[in-house]
Amino acid sequence: MTASGRATDNGTMSPVACGLAPQVPAQALAALMLAACGGPPTSGGPPTTSGSLALARADGSSPAADRTLQTIGPPADVDGWRVEAPGNELVELDGRRALRLFGGAEHTLGIPGEFRARTFNLVAVEVAASKVMSLRLGLSRTSIPGEPPERDGSTDVGRARRGERTRLLFDVRRLAKHAEPFDELLLLARTGKDTLDWSLLGVELIQRPFEARLPPPTDPDLVASGGDARYAVALPSSVPLRGRARIRRGSLLAFSWAPAPGEPVPPGTRLRVRARDGRRLVILHDAEVIEDGGWTQERIPLDRIAGWNASLLFQLVSEEPALVALSVPQVVVPRPDPPTVLLVTSDTHRADHLGAAGHPQVLTPGLDALAAEGVLFLDCLASSNHTNPSHAALMTGMNPRDTGVTNNATRLSRRATTLAERFRDAGWATYAVVSSPVVRDPGSGLGQGFDRMSWPHGGDRLWRNAVESVDMALRWIEVAPGRPLFLWLHVADAHDPYKPPEEYTRAYYETDRDPYDARFGEPPGPPPKYLRGLRDLEYARALYKGEVSHLDHALARLLAAPRLSDAVIAFTADHGESLGEQGYWWKHMGVYPSVLRVPLILRWPGGPRGQVVERGVRQTDLSRTLLELAGIEAQGFPGEDLTRTLDETWPGPTPRFALGSNGHALALTQGRWHLVVNLRGGGKTVDHPRERPVELFDLGADPGCEQDLAAATPERAARMARALLEWAEGARGGLAEFQAIDEETRELLGELGYAVGDEEPGTTLVDLALLRERLAPLLE
Repeated sequence: MTASGRATDNGTMSPVACGLAPQVPAQALAALMLAACGGPPTSGGPPTTSGSLALARADGSSPAADRTLQTIGPPADVDGWRVEAPGNELVELDGRRALRLFGGAEHTLGIPGEFRARTFNLVAVEVAASKVMSLRLGLSRTSIPGEPPERDGSTDVGRARRGERTRLLFDVRRLAKHAEPFDELLLLARTGKDTLDWSLLGVELIQRPFEARLPPPTDPDLVASGGDARYAVALPSSVPLRGRARIRRGSLLAFSWAPAPGEPVPPGTRLRVRARDGRRLVILHDAEVIEDGGWTQERIPLDRIAGWNASLLFQLVSEEPALVALSVPQVVVPRPDPPTVLLVTSDTHRADHLGAAGHPQVLTPGLDALAAEGVLFLDCLASSNHTNPSHAALMTGMNPRDTGVTNNATRLSRRATTLAERFRDAGWATYAVVSSPVVRDPGSGLGQGFDRMSWPHGGDRLWRNAVESVDMALRWIEVAPGRPLFLWLHVADAHDPYKPPEEYTRAYYETDRDPYDARFGEPPGPPPKYLRGLRDLEYARALYKGEVSHLDHALARLLAAPRLSDAVIAFTADHGESLGEQGYWWKHMGVYPSVLRVPLILRWPGGPRGQVVERGVRQTDLSRTLLELAGIEAQGFPGEDLTRTLDETWPGPTPRFALGSNGHALALTQGRWHLVVNLRGGGKTVDHPRERPVELFDLGADPGCEQDLAAATPERAARMARALLEWAEGARGGLAEFQAIDEETRELLGELGYAVGDEEPGTTLVDLALLRERLAPLLE
């Protein structure tokens, strides 16, 4: 008998008796013994001494691939199809027949046939769309004549890109409950403000293998279970997984598992881990898989096999087909004083709403204390005015011009190299707790490199407040003892709608004042939509201040954690907020300092205390700085180490560029001068109240950007215009992917103020022709 430790997410440990199951199916046992004792190890790469295991299927096979059961293309005559669209015609696209449908905002296409839903579990639909559109898939069965047909379908919503051929996948596993065949496959197309114009090239009915519902061992990815996503692979009962490691004394084997989403684990299924070195064989873990709604953490002491060049075998033993997600196992040698790096991003947090930055009213004692222990940068500019583009820039050190991520409907590609990925490659545990659906990995791609990530889920929850997210971060710190840790915490309290606890509102607004009192007269700007009828806009500003103080109170608890007493800590924001500047109210629109300037506090062991830096810096330099402070190779991350700004010989800030959402605005900041170019194109206007195409401001004399000096200083404006145009023409992009957002998420993001339904994925980052037109008067 052997024993291992099982940990719950609160960090507690309980002993689990492990040994050979008394009633293991003979076939499974034979496969297990063959994999454990016969043949050379098949996992790729050299064995690790500490860090992630490279896993492979123990029998050397490759995972089964999707199998296409039937392909349906438009026939020569579609009279037998049900086509509900103003116009349709058969056309040829790249030598293939296609059915084009056009006109109107909604189309229904019914394809007749016999569709036995128990034989396929995935449907692929290939379309070519002239405009962005959404597509739903359903199946219909004619029931009793005169009665409505019985219908069911996929919960997925596909999104087709404009001007591109797109292959959309629809999960139809839920249809397996229907024994009788359907007689019509339905495609429901919809667009927003435009009219539809799209072509169907074909439909495939596909059988996806059981284990392919999770990532293969050669390509791990985040798998969500119970609101907690982990970097994991598929572990099926059909074949074990193997990894190799040299085992040092004091090592632990750390991994977690969770049932595959939507796939219950058969009763009696066991998870077994064995180690082999030559003829020596040891059972490290053998326990029943018991579902508890989330991940189960395992930590197995390895001193029994210290010195082994071990082949570690992970086996799921079951009478019936079974599948679990297995987090990528880690061989860990706990350290008594493991280093920690904490990155906190406060969504929509203005730089001036920080007590340490000199705000006369806003109370932020927790962050002020952090600034007193480190360095406060007063002039840090973000590279975008939107959440996902700014975070993608922060995690890669690259401006949105170079990532290509310019809106919240575009995700960071796995081709990018991220800050978390670099930490994980160096053997660090990498955790992320985020508070808004905007930055969850499925839509943003920001989970790349994280072993573990959590985002709000379930029901109508738009986000977690800072208290909830900090509580989770504190629990997660406790389950990473002895390991270097990189933790990203994202809080979103300062994002609208502003609804702080009442005691925080009272701190900034007199309790005996009625902000809806008509005696205030008409407000100078529109109130937030959730405060209809508001007359005193100072009340909305008070709510914003209250949110900032509320999140500060929560962060103070995290910053007091013993694990962080000697940690590298960075606090910043993705962008600021407009509270009436330039005619923008309660939204982070435009590329003005009120939106681009963000707080930045940096503290590290041995660093200066209470230092304030007034020189201008770029937020995109923070990723390289954190790597340098952690002693990790930073090659490949552009920019410079921000600690260099403390040196009096520092040559000064480089030009700071910003790219607004969807490429609709650009900015260049050089010293005290700030150039803004607002673009309009494609029949859509930028939400810019003043409608000035080009503006130039002297931030030293006019920090609020009220006086446009472009005409008064033509030579300076021309120099900066040339530099901005040259920068825009150097756009690389290439690290962005359009993300098909489901309707539920689209509605949630809409409630947060993001009109993702109208956002284009951004194959062109900036309309260069329009930019040249805007700048032409300055460059003539």
